[in-house]
Amino acid sequence: MIQQVKLLGLAQIEALVKAASRQDGEIGVHDANGDIADAKSILGILRLDWSRPVQIETENERALRKCLRALTA
Repeated sequence: MIQQVKLLGLAQIEALVKAASRQDGEIGVHDANGDIADAKSILGILRLDWSRPVQIETENERALRKCLRALTA
């Protein structure tokens, strides 16, 4: 499952990391430059280019929904 999102600031990044950390399995975040970070790693996500939309990718649809829900909370 892949979903493209625009992260609008540190609060959303922190919410994504917290939500991803509660999930089983791998959740990746891909930026427009092709760099990849573990969604459970705040340092990994901060090194990405989040001035443009990023893609959240996982095999677990439920985990993806929970991460997306955390971004809108």
